[in-house]
Amino acid sequence: MVGYIKPYKPELKIKEYNLYKSVYCRLCKSLGQNFGPISRLTLSYDCTFLYILCLALRDSCVSIKSGHCLVNPLKKCNFYDDDNDKFGFISALSVMLSYYKLKDNIKDNKFINKIRNSCLLPFFIYSYRKASLQYPEINQIIIDFISQQDEVEKLSSGTIDQCSEPTANMLSRLLMLISNDEVQQRILREFGYFIGKWIYLMDAADDIDEDLKNGNFNPFVINLINNKKIDKDSIISYCNSILNQSLSRAIEAYNLLDIFNFKEILDNILNFGLPSMQKQRLFDKRRN
Repeated sequence: MVGYIKPYKPELKIKEYNLYKSVYCRLCKSLGQNFGPISRLTLSYDCTFLYILCLALRDSCVSIKSGHCLVNPLKKCNFYDDDNDKFGFISALSVMLSYYKLKDNIKDNKFINKIRNSCLLPFFIYSYRKASLQYPEINQIIIDFISQQDEVEKLSSGTIDQCSEPTANMLSRLLMLISNDEVQQRILREFGYFIGKWIYLMDAADDIDEDLKNGNFNPFVINLINNKKIDKDSIISYCNSILNQSLSRAIEAYNLLDIFNFKEILDNILNFGLPSMQKQRLFDKRRN
């Protein structure tokens, strides 16, 4: 998860934005309560989106409580009132993903990155161990994903679909845990698969310039630039078309879900937020 899934603020009403912030702050609170203050550093837009999706599929009243920000006590915040922290597994997922991301970053070729992440890792061990003990199924899903991704990246000729498959499968399996309804699980599996695929390919497309410079693994570089099938400038349009395909399939699945709450926010994220992020990362960044 790399923070790509967030709302497009100009298209949100003020009340919708405030509701989104209340869930964001609730997830921050859940992280601190369940896994210690340091775990709040793992707070992300992506996990906030998953939290909102969990809440949206539940037919219950939306309740907001006012309180002080746990990071800045002088600041007042509104918190979504999640009774008994029913979806606390989202905060555990946030901790586990961040822990494994740190471990992966330590393998980075850059000496400075290795040192920085090696210094951070010990602070997350307690949070990770607690999260993995409480939710072993989620931890196993992530371990399977890492193993599959390592195998794919060892292949010098892996296709773009093969490279994105581990992330797609991981999010597909995770979203199936949200519901016990068989029909809804099938829809969530499809939705998670294509959102996961979009996240992986978005990250790869965003990093093309850096990966070319540093010689890092990148599916677009392997399959297109290195094989001289397409020049560097044209590859961005190709990436955009591939991303559009994944996003459209995800939206098709999403439209089949029974959404009880937060529909305006979820619609905004999928129909405006992700396309805006795609445009910003692929075109605006390089134009600037």
